[in-house]
Amino acid sequence: MVQSSQQLALLQLADSFFPSGTYTLSHGLETFVQTGEITSSQELRDMIELALWQKVGASELVALIHTHRASQQGNISAIAQIEQHLWSQTLVTTTRDSLLRSGRALLSVATPVWLDSQLEALSSRESPCYGLHPIIFAVVSRAARLEENDAALAYLHGFVTGIMGAAIRLGILGHIQAQQLRLELASTMEQVWEEAAQKELTEMGSFAPTLDIAQIKQANLTQRSFAN
Repeated sequence: MVQSSQQLALLQLADSFFPSGTYTLSHGLETFVQTGEITSSQELRDMIELALWQKVGASELVALIHTHRASQQGNISAIAQIEQHLWSQTLVTTTRDSLLRSGRALLSVATPVWLDSQLEALSSRESPCYGLHPIIFAVVSRAARLEENDAALAYLHGFVTGIMGAAIRLGILGHIQAQQLRLELASTMEQVWEEAAQKELTEMGSFAPTLDIAQIKQANLTQRSFAN
């Protein structure tokens, strides 16, 4: 029964139905589509793999994993230090703002759903944390009794399906193509998680200037459907 409840919690957190606001993000894809740099499934796959290896997996996921471990120990102070490290390394304002909005949205929904002292502490005015999405996702996952690997893979799944959802709405990908691409990316997500799980917090750091520039440019698009 415990295993079944954990599996259901995993499905709940990984489901796009969960209202964390991540559906408003394209992670720079909208810029690439409008400039004609991404027009096919293969080009989209290249972008997602770059983001997984050089951005999300190298930074956000490392922070998430270390936060999950600190949360297991009930160490709020360590969680705040991890978040500060992630905050200082997230240099693009639009990226930081998006992580903050989605993290706080997740926290506001999760706190009354999973009754947990750490979530309540993070929701309080005295919280030592900003509320970045990877940090909150890790604590919520621990509160839902998810193991570290499940939390990490659920986060990656949410990131990938979020971009593919944006691609469908932008008209460069069909639903069947999206499912095929999600399946093809499964091994990459697993490899990204395995590498991130071995990293020390001091090794955290992303380098994806192409994606960063696309997110910066997106704020100045004449017409846009996504926050970043």
